[in-house]
Amino acid sequence: MGLLGSDTYPCTVCGGEVDDKAENGRCPNCDAAFHGKCLQNIGNMKKENNIILSDTVKGKCPNCGNVAEW
Repeated sequence: MGLLGSDTYPCTVCGGEVDDKAENGRCPNCDAAFHGKCLQNIGNMKKENNIILSDTVKGKCPNCGNVAEW
């Protein structure tokens, strides 16, 4: 458990602690956790013309390859 009783998980990319902040994610397919910045750093997030058009972006899970919106 992390601060204030929230759950934390290891990031699939960097191994650091991932909490339930909005910029972090969990794969709906394999439940892997990751930081949003880690997905950006390894190039697994797609934005249309480099502009975020909504609060969600498509990302590819580094663990199972599932593509989902976060």
